[in-house]
Amino acid sequence: MEIRRWSRARLWITGAVTLLCMAAALLHTQEAEQGITDGIRICAQTLIPSLFPFLFLSTFLVRSGACAAMGRPLSPVMRALFGLPGNCAGAVLMSLLGGYPVGVGMAAELRERGEITAEQARRMALFCVNAGPAFTISAVGAGMTGSTHAGVLLYASGAAALLLMGIALHILRHSGGGSAAPEPTQAPPLLSDAMTGSVSSAVKSMVNICAWVLLFSAVGHLLRLIPVPETARLALTCILEISSGCAAAARQVPLWTLAAMLSFSGICVLCQLMPGCRRCGVSAGELLLSRGISSALSGGICALLCRLFPAYVQTSAGFQPLYHAGLSVSVPACAALLIMGLIVINEVDIRHKT
Repeated sequence: MEIRRWSRARLWITGAVTLLCMAAALLHTQEAEQGITDGIRICAQTLIPSLFPFLFLSTFLVRSGACAAMGRPLSPVMRALFGLPGNCAGAVLMSLLGGYPVGVGMAAELRERGEITAEQARRMALFCVNAGPAFTISAVGAGMTGSTHAGVLLYASGAAALLLMGIALHILRHSGGGSAAPEPTQAPPLLSDAMTGSVSSAVKSMVNICAWVLLFSAVGHLLRLIPVPETARLALTCILEISSGCAAAARQVPLWTLAAMLSFSGICVLCQLMPGCRRCGVSAGELLLSRGISSALSGGICALLCRLFPAYVQTSAGFQPLYHAGLSVSVPACAALLIMGLIVINEVDIRHKT
């Protein structure tokens, strides 16, 4: 009975929220249109150029059989660090280079082809999530904070958190998981078939990602109409969509906070990851928990790097001025300087006379 009541209440809440969003979009058409326009700009200028090539290459590596062949020499390292077979090395590498959804997509593809077990795919989906260097270093670092050094620190923090998560999941995994790769259930297709299939898969993934970005960009603009404190609005923007969140918070928060935001990735990216996570057997709660742990790790690592490389932090952040402008126009200070100058001049004249 309680379950039925909760299900019924959830349906009513969902319907009420949906109607409220429809009313907001109808009453504030200009804000919704501006959100869609900004989302299109983000997709055209940042996401598609930086993400589409990796979406294609990651799928092509798996479908062509190159991922398994290239991973054989790395099998000892992969087993020792992550408890995974060598054919997962390409997925870990592409998750470090390609962007948020690439690693999870490769893990799901390997699982469906029978090249890894369900337990291995599940662990990979929990840690193979990271912002790519093109977005972190170029867009967030150089573009938003004004420093490539800051982008390097942000990317290093996220990459280190990814590797630590993989090692921790290997240590904490349930017994019987194994690190050997099962026999593939599908033979590698022709290269032409693998290429055409990879292009189609990359296009579908890219359209899905851009659709989520457009939706959350419009929602973000509508939420600006709610009369809440600026701090709460900034936090909500960061939680919803990572690109807009980083752009809004880049010069207002410390660097380690940006690192934590990038590792958490935002609800928009989590929605993009969910289809691949379901194919790997990961629930929404598990994905959210893993992103929270990774966020804490990345923030802590970035804080440590900021202490080790303080010059980078000063160059990149610029959150506070080096001096207070008020001290440069202090009337008592000016008067004291004039009096001291007169005293010095008088002393010099006296010694010259004697």
